[in-house]
Amino acid sequence: MLASQRYFSSTFAGVSCVAFTVVFVGSLYVFPVKDTAAGSRSNKSTQENEDRSSEQSVLDRNHPLVIQQRCKGILLSSVVIPVYLWVVLSAVGVLSPDLPWQSRAKYFLQLLGVSIPGSMQQLALQIVMPSALVAVLFMGPLLMMWLDQELPFQARFQWAPFDWIYVRNFIVGPVSEEFVFRSCMVAITSHAGASLRGMVFGLPLVFGIGKMTSRSL
Repeated sequence: MLASQRYFSSTFAGVSCVAFTVVFVGSLYVFPVKDTAAGSRSNKSTQENEDRSSEQSVLDRNHPLVIQQRCKGILLSSVVIPVYLWVVLSAVGVLSPDLPWQSRAKYFLQLLGVSIPGSMQQLALQIVMPSALVAVLFMGPLLMMWLDQELPFQARFQWAPFDWIYVRNFIVGPVSEEFVFRSCMVAITSHAGASLRGMVFGLPLVFGIGKMTSRSL
């Protein structure tokens, strides 16, 4: 949603977007993986403890414990950033204190691109249209998966909704990145007078910098 007037300076909006990136990336390391070897029984041999410590130190990003801790951090950042937005938008009058709390919350969700459908038809459109757009954007990979028989209802399709790698790759990662780097950043840059073209081409650069300066989720 583009703002009808300018509430922030471009510098403030830019610094806020950089801060969002720092918070998002930093949240990956807020909850480190606990050293399970530290609580081992005293009658264990020193060699066994060293082996456990060595195994713990080489856990990669695909280990379930690492994924769980990083998901906790991402969820934390996905709460901190919109709270910051709420405070800032309230301070400049975008969210007027004269309005009821419910009206402010509804308008805030609209600023983030979250709308509540008023009918089943609207709900269907909100599900079908984005899904169709994503399918068009990823037509190449989908075609390759179809040729390899890896799409749903094909022979080599694998469904693992309770696997932590699946949860990270298809749920937590995409949802959190779209929420922070698109919804939240658009909400603040649009109120700084940014044009639609500037947001379309500028905000992905911030996202790219964030991905370059850290390991991905």
